[in-house]
Amino acid sequence: MTTMPDKDFAALYDRYYGRIHGFIQARVQEAWHADDLTQETFLQARRRIDSLRDIGKIKSWLFRIAYNMCQDHYREVVNRPGLLIPLEGTGGIPDPHGMEKSLEQQQMCSCVQKHIQLLPDDYRTVLWLYDVLGFTHKEIGEVLGINAGNVKVRLHRARKKMKAILESNCLFERDESNVFVFVPEKTG
Repeated sequence: MTTMPDKDFAALYDRYYGRIHGFIQARVQEAWHADDLTQETFLQARRRIDSLRDIGKIKSWLFRIAYNMCQDHYREVVNRPGLLIPLEGTGGIPDPHGMEKSLEQQQMCSCVQKHIQLLPDDYRTVLWLYDVLGFTHKEIGEVLGINAGNVKVRLHRARKKMKAILESNCLFERDESNVFVFVPEKTG
């Protein structure tokens, strides 16, 4: 059992708010839903903090609450798409190679964003937690209620399926450094 003074919980809130909000925002498209679900996540965490047995697992415990909040949200709202990687911040970064490269990055991100929705929710969630938020296999397992081995399998399958989706729907080439780059589609 863990008890936590208000000032410590406030520090916990400050530490994890952005990442929890980003995780939820990626799963629900509307910003106001993400705001509400994030607040509700922390309200539930505050009410249930005494049930946490191992303070070392607080990060995965918080994300588990957030994940469950999203699952509850989907049960209430039918026909909503799942995970959506936000484009914020990708286009506004100054690029030393000029506007063309920046435009290609925006188009590649848009293509990925558009097609990641074709993945099953379980795959999108694992990709988001591992590749975007940097969770370990063990932490993802704690969030999703599965073991680390299953996380590895799910992550491998998600990447394989995402690669196939992107290869069939987006145009990529390798640059002079043998790195994949997006080839913009020609219009008209």
